[in-house]
Amino acid sequence: MITFALEKMADIVDEIRPLHLEQWQETEGYRGDIPFNPDYKRYIDFSNIDYYLIYAARQDGKLVGHLSLYVTQSMHTQTLLAQEDTLFLTHSVRGGRTAYRLFQFVEADLKRRGVKELYCSVKAGAKSKALLEFMGCQHVADMLHKLL
Repeated sequence: MITFALEKMADIVDEIRPLHLEQWQETEGYRGDIPFNPDYKRYIDFSNIDYYLIYAARQDGKLVGHLSLYVTQSMHTQTLLAQEDTLFLTHSVRGGRTAYRLFQFVEADLKRRGVKELYCSVKAGAKSKALLEFMGCQHVADMLHKLL
């Protein structure tokens, strides 16, 4: 059984490190030689003030994925918005309805917090685009990247 909960980075930092590395290796090849070097102190600081939210997915108590995002006030409308940072599930729990159920859990909590907009990014070739569209997300922009 997979459960979902909002957790603080300080409480799960050691558990999440291998998932961060797995996600980086799977999705961030376009970054070339830029090394993986997360700032966990800043993650913890942002998590402590609810600017960075981590919704954990656990199977029998083990961390198997998360949807992490930033919540802030829009500079344009002054309403609360959430920007997805990472949606990642280990291979063992992909398929089925795990990502869908996690997304539903996150949406419900964001609505409870008064968040009015949710922005999600999808890496080129990722299968998560179909899920996000199924969940009601609209394609509103394309993002381009260039190494300098």
